[in-house]
Amino acid sequence: MSLFPAVMHLIKQEHALRPITGDLLLIGRQTIEQSEQTDKEFFASFTDARFHALDVSDYEGADIIHDLNTALPSALHRTADFIFDGSCLDNIFNVGKAMRSLSQLLRPGGRIMLMEHGTAIQGALTVFSPEWFFNFFAVNDYADCQIIIGLLSPPLLMRAKWMLRLWEPFDEHENPVPATLKCGDFVNLVIAEKGPHSMDDRVPIQAQYRRRDKEQYVTAYHRYKGSKRRGHLLANVL
Repeated sequence: MSLFPAVMHLIKQEHALRPITGDLLLIGRQTIEQSEQTDKEFFASFTDARFHALDVSDYEGADIIHDLNTALPSALHRTADFIFDGSCLDNIFNVGKAMRSLSQLLRPGGRIMLMEHGTAIQGALTVFSPEWFFNFFAVNDYADCQIIIGLLSPPLLMRAKWMLRLWEPFDEHENPVPATLKCGDFVNLVIAEKGPHSMDDRVPIQAQYRRRDKEQYVTAYHRYKGSKRRGHLLANVL
């Protein structure tokens, strides 16, 4: 699990929009590519948030030990203000349970940032369409969710410069955009903010199988389109 330049820039821009404070939780310790700086040193360079890491063992120095394939203990619910997951979900088999647990870890008003593979590179166990993330955060009534596609260039792939673009779940007529991306290898970069009434355990429905419950996804999309975060991303990242 690694911190790449595009992701580090995205984290710093999120901090500029709204400072990262309180309890900062990494899902697995992160390696900073082509640098001797540690993940803890990187975050300490711009925030005084309390640093924590969750992992299945303490082998790499995590202070919270838990297997995300299993249910999250209630003692860990609502313990984080900012979560960063740099490619952990795509290494887990029970991804639905793990995603719900990440949401349960987050306090209301907290934010989560994920970097997960969209194509089967570097041995990813699971790969995700961007719709997978949008649907989860929309159906659980998150205050905001912005999804960026990081297009990877061969032959270096992850270590080469990424081309970033905003992903949209609907077109101008509110028709779902096909989940299949004709863009080669990519990673999903997701930033979501939990609202005061957000939930953790609602199960989303894939776009083409929705009937009467389409409206909640469209409503969430319009809320996300109008967010201050989207404008900040467009001005400073994309």
